[in-house]
Amino acid sequence: MHKPHLAICLTRVFALLLLECTVRRPSPQTVRSVPEGTTTPAALLVLAPPDFAARVDRIAQEAVRSGATAGLAVAVVERGRTLVSKGYGYANLELRSEVRPETVFRIGSISKQFTATAILQLVEQGKLRLDEEVAAALPAFPSRGHHLTIAHLLDQTSGIPEYVGRGEPFSRAIRLGASPAEVLALFRDEPFDFEPGTRWAYSSSNYHLLGLLVERASGMAYAEYLEKNVFPRAGLKATRYCDDAALIPGRAAGYASGEGGLRNAAAIAMAVPWAAGGLCSTAPDLARWEAALEQGQVVSRESYARMIKPSRTRDGKTNEYGFGLYTGRFAGHRVVWHGGYIPGFSAEAERYADDDLTVVVLRNTEGPLVATIAERIARAALGIPELAGQPVPAELGRRCEGAYTTPDGARLSLEWRGGKVFARRGKEERVELLRDGDVLVASATLRRYRCNGSTLSIGDGKRWYDDLPRAP
Repeated sequence: MHKPHLAICLTRVFALLLLECTVRRPSPQTVRSVPEGTTTPAALLVLAPPDFAARVDRIAQEAVRSGATAGLAVAVVERGRTLVSKGYGYANLELRSEVRPETVFRIGSISKQFTATAILQLVEQGKLRLDEEVAAALPAFPSRGHHLTIAHLLDQTSGIPEYVGRGEPFSRAIRLGASPAEVLALFRDEPFDFEPGTRWAYSSSNYHLLGLLVERASGMAYAEYLEKNVFPRAGLKATRYCDDAALIPGRAAGYASGEGGLRNAAAIAMAVPWAAGGLCSTAPDLARWEAALEQGQVVSRESYARMIKPSRTRDGKTNEYGFGLYTGRFAGHRVVWHGGYIPGFSAEAERYADDDLTVVVLRNTEGPLVATIAERIARAALGIPELAGQPVPAELGRRCEGAYTTPDGARLSLEWRGGKVFARRGKEERVELLRDGDVLVASATLRRYRCNGSTLSIGDGKRWYDDLPRAP
């Protein structure tokens, strides 16, 4: 090749490379979203700001320094690049062992998506059908004439009552342990709360039944099936069934908040949450899992699309829950997520597909603070400003003021005083609510309140999950 031609080619290649870098690196503070169901070009993806890791450090360290959190593990992955994989605080307060990225946490109800994945694998193999009657697939559970399908279990529209918290029999099982058959006996003979498909109600009983279906259809124990067919496909190294008796390297101890600070959490036999909440994992493993699931490595892309498709009840109402996963929007960004709450631990795993961003926060302390931490980290990654709060106008303050009844019968009071609104549940300490447009936000938990006149809606920024009536 002649030198002039070579120079021209090199110039063109350099120009193309320069164009590529220019197109793919938008301003870190630019937030762009696209309509749901469309493919996001690389040029529209948000890049985390240069000081993102330092912001995550501040957010996590604040939680630990407050005394409300023993330890945290955080993993943030954007476009296949790990931005943060780090531990904060202590995995064991008594031994003063620190949290590391490889620290193993109980993940509670995040386990449900693993169970749903196992079911969908068996559906793909022709061993189960989504429209199959549960009574036919699992004779041990009587449907009592109800048209109850496997899909009803997956999307939480079955009407089967929740076994968690069912009085002394449940408390005894939690303390002493129980086999899957013994847990089934806690709710097997209870009447349905509603006709399957007519309403949505979260119930771990559904996922206990799905665990039994995995065993019956596969011929393997639930834990064995996941270890051989689910975890390896995603390349998971530390995720496992959280057996009480097993020696699990790096397993964190769990804590709860009490008078005078943190204390050891109440014991729980992990055979009871089982397929509904019995897994352990690490933050890097869960970040890897979310990407592998979306990319079709564990189940087909068609099956994953069904997992994140909101359920619909017979009256046409759409619910944010799919199969083991919630789907919603946060500040205009489409997000797929699930939280996990179990004695001693709390967890949040969020996947912002259009932004190719995954945020995982694992915490060895009970309570909803984990969702607040995850939201603040997501805001930092997506360039969304932190909530600063705005003055509450009199019209909004008066509309919200009053007492409301929570689902567990407690009294939630909202008070408007001097341009500020405060919330108090029962005799708990009151919390100031910040204004974000027409929504009020709890300064500590970032829980949302929307005043509708006769009712008060409560949400978490991604969905509204309760409508509280005014108290008499």
